[in-house]
Amino acid sequence: MIGVDIGGTKIAAALVDPGGQVKARRQSPTPVERGAEAILAVVVELVEALRATQSEIIAVGVGSAGQVDSESGVVVDANENLPGFRGLALREYLQSAFHLPVVVDNDVKAAALAEARFGAGRGSQQMLLVMVGTGIGGAFIINGQVYRGAANIAGEIGHLPFMPVEGRRCPCGRSGCIEAYASGRAISDIYMQSSHSDHVIDVKTIAGRARTGDELACSVLNQAGYALGLTLGGLLNTLNPDMLVLGGGVLQVEELFLASLARGMRVQALPRMLAACRLQRMQLIHDAVLVGASLLAASKQ
Repeated sequence: MIGVDIGGTKIAAALVDPGGQVKARRQSPTPVERGAEAILAVVVELVEALRATQSEIIAVGVGSAGQVDSESGVVVDANENLPGFRGLALREYLQSAFHLPVVVDNDVKAAALAEARFGAGRGSQQMLLVMVGTGIGGAFIINGQVYRGAANIAGEIGHLPFMPVEGRRCPCGRSGCIEAYASGRAISDIYMQSSHSDHVIDVKTIAGRARTGDELACSVLNQAGYALGLTLGGLLNTLNPDMLVLGGGVLQVEELFLASLARGMRVQALPRMLAACRLQRMQLIHDAVLVGASLLAASKQ
């Protein structure tokens, strides 16, 4: 099967075997500055390059950033990382381009499917995946199936309220969402504002400064981790999963972030909920969306 990962930084496509192993891969930077048409052209180019090496492709699965209605194949909402994707009938466009069945879903949901089948979530009956990168996304897997909700877009963990009264502005337009406090974008913004910096300072740089004793960097990372931990503790109380899987770029600074996150979870989660849940790191990392998208494609068999 072919799985596709459409993100704001890169687009990747891969041939994936039934065991979840990536056999061939094509990748290209996302041409954000040239808009949706150029982004879609890259997707088509990468997939066709793989099809040229494998004649028996019967379907394509796609995991895309943004809110994706898996039933209609429409990107309901997307931010500036995928310009022109809001309202895009992605499945319809790609089916016309490939003359093949196409399944489209949110990228975090695709990643969660892969982790549940082949990664950290093997053996779990109720797995919650949370990815902390530029934004914060999530997916809940129950007995191997994604919980999608009434509108097919369940899992928008980043928009749970953390400080709704006079809170920080979230990219969704509301105030006080946890994404405005604990995402990579938020950590960068808070540090820059607190240090009165007029140039971009990313999470990796902030982590480096924290490791050398920068008190502000340590404080910002600790506060972000604690805020997310409180939110996840609330989710444990609500969903009672047997496994919480964490991933995303911000977790690369785990020694500065995870301890505070765990402290927040201990404060907020009820003891029985916390005791019933194992905390794991994602195993498939960069391949998760590709493998999960291939599983979506396999569902067409």
